[in-house]
Amino acid sequence: MARKDKDFVGLEVISLEDASVVGKVDGLIVDGPPGRVGALIVGLGIHEAKVVSLSDVISIGDDAVTVRSAQAVKRISECPQIEALNRQGVRLKGELVLTDAGNLVGTVGAYFVDPRGGDIEGFELCPSPDTSRVPTRTVRAKDILRIGKELIVVRAGSELRDAAAGDTL
Repeated sequence: MARKDKDFVGLEVISLEDASVVGKVDGLIVDGPPGRVGALIVGLGIHEAKVVSLSDVISIGDDAVTVRSAQAVKRISECPQIEALNRQGVRLKGELVLTDAGNLVGTVGAYFVDPRGGDIEGFELCPSPDTSRVPTRTVRAKDILRIGKELIVVRAGSELRDAAAGDTL
């Protein structure tokens, strides 16, 4: 079942090799065009962030993230692919959402991630100042046409699912 992005933040990262805590999740790095999480930020650090590639994650549970060993946590400069993803600047939260018909429908409040593979399953659409009379809604992954670093484009009509009425992902 998909979980909100904020549910990952604060999870401890556990090495199964020696049953030790090797970090804590501080954030997610999103790979925009395929719409998935590519890495977990495990330490922001003063000089350089530390990351874990999602491919090195064994499991993401309710209470912790498990990796095979502490060596899965690396400085971002040691991971060129993750560093490139981070430079793309896809942040999702707070990004403007526009329909393919050219209508502004809100901003991303949270996004839903499948903890098994990192796929973005959809997002919570919050009203923007121009759409302030519209309640919070959800948009499913199948209706996301493009995730860019400046805005997200969704299929017109897809933003009509009412989150307050219990329509969740």
